[in-house]
Amino acid sequence: MVFIVVSVECLIFAERVNDERNFRMSLKIGIITDIHAGLDNDYIKGSVALELLDKALEALRLENPSRLIELGDRTNDDSLEIRRNNVAELGKRFASLSIPRHHLLGNHDFLPKEEQEQLLNTQLSNHSVDVENWQLIFLYSFNGTVEGGLTNDDLVWLEQTLASNSSPAIVFTHQPLDGVPTKGNSLFDAIPHYLTPVGHEKARAIMEASGKVKLAVNGHTHWNHLEKINGISYLSLTAVTPLVQSQDMITAYSILTLDENSISVKVHGRESAEFHIKQ
Repeated sequence: MVFIVVSVECLIFAERVNDERNFRMSLKIGIITDIHAGLDNDYIKGSVALELLDKALEALRLENPSRLIELGDRTNDDSLEIRRNNVAELGKRFASLSIPRHHLLGNHDFLPKEEQEQLLNTQLSNHSVDVENWQLIFLYSFNGTVEGGLTNDDLVWLEQTLASNSSPAIVFTHQPLDGVPTKGNSLFDAIPHYLTPVGHEKARAIMEASGKVKLAVNGHTHWNHLEKINGISYLSLTAVTPLVQSQDMITAYSILTLDENSISVKVHGRESAEFHIKQ
């Protein structure tokens, strides 16, 4: 007869390991978009942007996400000098965060890319990371124009990146890829040609063919909106800085939570909302 003795300490250790594994299965990501720091214009009150960003970042520190994603349009359409000063101010604020972060180029981020990379201490080109069995893909649609566009190189990169492993994927862009016209959007109903980047149809086809993409997330539209097309959910998130006609000059930020069975996004602050996406 063989007796197996397991100490209480071993049982506690095993339970702690299991708890840590279960904890790691849930991935929490903070998202902000469309800061538009700068001078006020006919569309956006850029003069309040830095103040609203500070409030969003402070709230995100309390949320303690594992990383931060900023979806682009950091500045308004001001002179390069004003843009440069504002990106430098943004860089100081982001540098105070102790978590990994990813930044996209928006279709108003016209300060030279190399300068922005230096001021933000980040990479501003197509890239992906694997985190807790998820593939996070950052696809850049900025092509030097306000309309935006995806080049053939971008599309080839997207296809190859999706084929590089078997993990479920989330694709982050500045502009939406769903191709669905807005209805009731106070900004883009009047300028629909600025809504989606050239090549969005091809990007969708690549994403669908991969069978891996569970969610595509974008900013740009200045509202919260969810579409589902051929098995992929497309989610637009509202801006840090509101449009000039807004009565609520308060900030907005989002928390994306990923686990084995579900995806949820909660928008906090102005235009608060909650989305649950089944895999």
